[in-house]
Amino acid sequence: MGLDLTFRGILLLTLQSIATIFFVGVLYVLAASFIAAAKRFGPIVKVALDELIPKKLLEERKNHQALTDEKVQARLERKTDRKDFITYILRHNDTETGMSVSGIKSTSGVLLLAGSETTATLLSAMTYYLLAPGNEHILRELVKEIRTAFTSEDEIDIISVNKLKYQLAVLDEAMRIHPPAPFGGLRVVAGEGQWVSGYWTQISCVMYGAHHQPRNFKNPEKLAPERWLGDPEYAGDEKGAFQLFSLGPRNCIGRNLAYAEMRLILARIIWNFDLEMVDESKNWAKNMKVFLLWEKLPLYVNLKPVART
Repeated sequence: MGLDLTFRGILLLTLQSIATIFFVGVLYVLAASFIAAAKRFGPIVKVALDELIPKKLLEERKNHQALTDEKVQARLERKTDRKDFITYILRHNDTETGMSVSGIKSTSGVLLLAGSETTATLLSAMTYYLLAPGNEHILRELVKEIRTAFTSEDEIDIISVNKLKYQLAVLDEAMRIHPPAPFGGLRVVAGEGQWVSGYWTQISCVMYGAHHQPRNFKNPEKLAPERWLGDPEYAGDEKGAFQLFSLGPRNCIGRNLAYAEMRLILARIIWNFDLEMVDESKNWAKNMKVFLLWEKLPLYVNLKPVART
């Protein structure tokens, strides 16, 4: 969906084109994780560590941006009735606060990854935990809510899914257990730097650790949507520790879009299909590698069309 919203005006989406773009995108994330790690050691050590970054990753990082630049340039040169992000950027680009072409290109690269890869990760993780042993009652409740809230698929849209309170609780709980961006963003102090409490340090909030800390959440390893629905058992949870989209003026600008995407996709899947985990994926979440994002493995699920009379 993020791909379509970014380049909808020019891109004919196929499974092959989507796979190519996101394969390059995942390698881009791997390269960025190496670069971010090297920056932690300061400029002198970073120069040496840069030489240890696999050249293939650096090449694919450049390829990702080159591919994005190519698509953006093509989109800028073509008028289209199909509205996408660039439609609205160009509509307000004749003011002093408008974006440069280079700014549009770099931002589009972020939109492709941040607006798509993290959403796909969350939906995959949520599906895995819903189908895991012991969570059957959660899936049943979710199915009941969605299939009784609508009389046809045509009624399911970005507005109507807002009434699905249990669905929202399931999504929030999945994000708590398996945050798509498990590490916090790196903080950079400009100029000569700053001392914090008399010490020099680098500070970042690791979301996965905060979400799985028993002091913040009771039964942190348990999928419990009811903790977001006012269940007294979880009254002591520190909900303030759930800041997946960060805080302040530089928090994630895609928060509302991400929620809209996830709620719409989940509602349509549950409306149309019964889900069953394939044995091959029963240990999907175990030993999964993390860089800046999760190295998402294939999740195999059987989809059976819902029989309606």
